[in-house]
Amino acid sequence: MRIAAGYKKYTIDLNGRPYNLCMGKGILPSPVLETLRKKTNNKDVVVVFDAVFAGKINSILKTELVQEGYAVYLYPLEGGKLNKTISEAIKIYELLESNILSRDSTMIAVGGGVVGDLAGFVASTYFRGINLIHIPTTLTAMI
Repeated sequence: MRIAAGYKKYTIDLNGRPYNLCMGKGILPSPVLETLRKKTNNKDVVVVFDAVFAGKINSILKTELVQEGYAVYLYPLEGGKLNKTISEAIKIYELLESNILSRDSTMIAVGGGVVGDLAGFVASTYFRGINLIHIPTTLTAMI
């Protein structure tokens, strides 16, 4: 298993609903695996990611998740506002449904604002909301 270079974890309290914020360089996949272990027993994970990161997603995140026993489904998305469409959302829904993902499955969004917005929308509306982990790669996505 790849060891994270080190990261800081902060707990953010949003009106009594705490969530973790992990920051650091080269931290994948440690915080993701830690969160999955704590928050769900479901082993189905969909990773919606900016296609720019395809090699890194496959070599780091997917490899580690599979080694931990997770079924990983990848959905590459070209970044940019032109791809923030309902037709892209429908394609992600189709991926979720064709692999029979359930209410306690998890979606991971890796990328900028468009990827995070689209994955967040789909995750919040599939079965009235499934687990979501954001891994922002741009300042806009971080905000």
